[in-house]
This record gives sequence, C-alpha cells and structure tokens, in this order.
Amino acid sequence: MIYDAIIDDSNYGDLNSEYYENCKFLNIEFKDEDLSRKKFIDCEFSECSLCNISFVDTNLSNVLFKFCKILGVNFTGLNDIVLSMRFVKSSLDYSTFESMNLTYSSFDSSSLKAVDLSNSDMSGIKIYNCDLTDAVFFRTKLIKTNFSESYNLFINPVNNIMKNAIIPFSEAQNLLDFSGVKLV
Repeated sequence: MIYDAIIDDSNYGDLNSEYYENCKFLNIEFKDEDLSRKKFIDCEFSECSLCNISFVDTNLSNVLFKFCKILGVNFTGLNDIVLSMRFVKSSLDYSTFESMNLTYSSFDSSSLKAVDLSNSDMSGIKIYNCDLTDAVFFRTKLIKTNFSESYNLFINPVNNIMKNAIIPFSEAQNLLDFSGVKLV
C-alpha cells in the first residue's frame, strides 16, 4: 500500500503496489501498462500519458486526470461500484466507456473525439467545454446532463434519453438534423 506519495518519472518504476491512496502521479508515461486489479483512491494523474493501458477490475475512486493524454483506453473493465473520475484538459480520444455508470464523473475542457459512450449512464454529470467530434451516443442516459460550452455534439434524441439535458444553443441544430428540422 502506498499513501500520500508523489510519484514522477524520477522515482517511478513499475506500479508494484495494489493500493494507492492520496497519491500524485506527475509526468509519467504509462504506455501499454497493465493497471488491472489496482485501487486508486483520492489520486491525481497530472501531465501523464496513459495510452493503451489496461483496466480490468480496477478501482478509481475520486481520481483526477489533469492535462493527461489517455488515447484508445477501454474503461469498461473498471470496477464501477465506487467509480468517480474527473478529467480536466485531457485528451480521451478513441477511448471506450460503453455500458458504464458515469454519474459520479465529469469532463472539463477535454477532447472526447470518437469516444464510445453507448449504453452508459451519464445522468446529471457535467461535460463542460469538450470537443465531442464523432463521439458515439446510443441508448445513453443523458438525463440532466450539462453539455455547457461543449461543441461538435451530434446526438440522436430518439436513440438516447435526454430529458432535461442542457446543450449549447449553437449545437441545437445538430440535434434537430436527426429529425430533418432546420433552425432559421
């Protein structure tokens, strides 16, 4: 178990411990790393690269990813019983969150290009100022989801539950395009 540690590229070897609490990971490249069956509680990853990492039965509870590059990651193996993640100014392009409970997560000023959010529950979360180019929403619960300042938002309101969702006016036409309605 590792508590209250600052781990950076100067003291990072492999993540041998199974449990990390209140740790900060700074400027580390985790490329192709297997983070399966590990627990991260109240941790922060800052300016890290987490490309193509593996999460199987991993716990992320109150974990912040800030200025991180997280490309092509399959998050569906996470243990979502206590799942709570925040992404700030991070790139999550080509990642998968399919069929996940993301109700205790948030995305702020991040890139979510071609991210798969199908069948996920994103009710009540905030997706602020995010690029959602080619993001996949299918049978996604978006009840009271706040998309303020987000852009490139193409969601079919017939195939998703969007009751009381908040979307920028500039993105309203994209939603109406699915029904053939045009704003003038």
